[in-house]
Amino acid sequence: MPISEERKSLFARRDLVNKLLDIASSKGVSLYSLVNSVFETYIGMIENGVDLEECIRDHMLLIKARSMGFILIPENTWHILLESTSSLLNTLSDEWRELGVWIAKYFSEKSIESPISDLSWFLKYMGAGEVVIREINGVLEFKIAGLKLRKPYIDLIVKLIEGFLTGLDYNIIGEEIVEEVVIIRAEKRS
Repeated sequence: MPISEERKSLFARRDLVNKLLDIASSKGVSLYSLVNSVFETYIGMIENGVDLEECIRDHMLLIKARSMGFILIPENTWHILLESTSSLLNTLSDEWRELGVWIAKYFSEKSIESPISDLSWFLKYMGAGEVVIREINGVLEFKIAGLKLRKPYIDLIVKLIEGFLTGLDYNIIGEEIVEEVVIIRAEKRS
């Protein structure tokens, strides 16, 4: 038997094996075929530098974003639209703040484990740069660094974060926007 077809025994929990058997049956394949496919996929991902857990999380958050009404739009198109509607920026700012509150309420109703981390993921995919969140002496610091965005979009992202934190019962106590860095500080309401 060639080494590529040589078989090895593996051990797993019974409940996992039973679930794999159910999946294999529903797909009309053997357990052997399913397990090999899973291993090949996992090995391929690792060899290409893909983190499986991060990939699954990203996929689930994209599905969640789509169900919340978000759409993907080319970044440059978005900036052109923002700049061409400068007279509406106050209205857009109010809308984005309300959107932040709505997202916070949505996450709360869905019992999202870590809503602030999930928002940081959304911001990353919205082109917001590196998001760092930390708590110092009861003050939540929400920092976005490496912003390569135009000013109107940065202002909207700030409004979104403010609304989100407000929706999670935080009071905004400070905000700084310096070049490519945004820092928003908030305290939990008593």
